[in-house]
Amino acid sequence: MTEFGKAIRILRIENNRKLKQDAEDFGATASYISAIEHGKKQVSDSYLEYCIKTYGNKDRLTELAKKQNQSTEKIAVIRCKDCKHWLTVIDKDIAESGLCNKHSQLETTKAYEYCSRAERE
Repeated sequence: MTEFGKAIRILRIENNRKLKQDAEDFGATASYISAIEHGKKQVSDSYLEYCIKTYGNKDRLTELAKKQNQSTEKIAVIRCKDCKHWLTVIDKDIAESGLCNKHSQLETTKAYEYCSRAERE
């Protein structure tokens, strides 16, 4: 979980709320909110505004959201040279290697694999 996610979780608990409540009030699914809090998706401006309106802490949440968005910024979308899986890549070395986590020789990889029929066609 990211620092932004941890901060929101603490605020949610302090306010006796559930993730599902936030999702419903924000107009998204619980899995979407969870993906943001776990760093799999960037913090949208509208979700950040919702969190600030709901929980306060504008400066702290804005700082954490900015930090998270910088760390999850994708560099490229590539296709693994070996297995042909599509990858969202946030690490320059992975983008240059053209290989997924399974086929990469790099110790630390920052590639998120996904397969999408629409993107493969």
